[in-house]
Amino acid sequence: MLLLGTGQGLYHLTGPDELRPEPFGPPSVAFLATAPDAAYAVTAAGGLWRRPAGVGWSEVYPHPVAAEPWSMAADPRLPGRLYIGVSPAMLHLSNDGGATWKPCESVRRIPGYDAWTFPPPPKCWRRSVPAPAPRRSAGHPG
Repeated sequence: MLLLGTGQGLYHLTGPDELRPEPFGPPSVAFLATAPDAAYAVTAAGGLWRRPAGVGWSEVYPHPVAAEPWSMAADPRLPGRLYIGVSPAMLHLSNDGGATWKPCESVRRIPGYDAWTFPPPPKCWRRSVPAPAPRRSAGHPG
């Protein structure tokens, strides 16, 4: 099964001709990431949502970082470790599934950091974001 995040919400692609809305999911999805234990979404408004394997979606944090998110990733090896990239250049880290965040100040020590520039935000909505759905554990009903 594949999750598809769009500006109009979240969908499951369960087969070549079957697409269905994800019930009670985030109202929009700008970024989507999955880890073995959960799926995570950042909304267009910057909120963070989580869906543990076999459980429904819930909002974790309405605005996990002050700056506008430009990317998101979940570490496939460390449950609960998330990254949000923002502009101007900074990477934020959570080790508890998004409940708390801290900037990775070491990014500022990368040679040439002070000369980095970025284009302005795009004028169009971000493309849809696909990600595999986390699998239920063998002993987990639901």
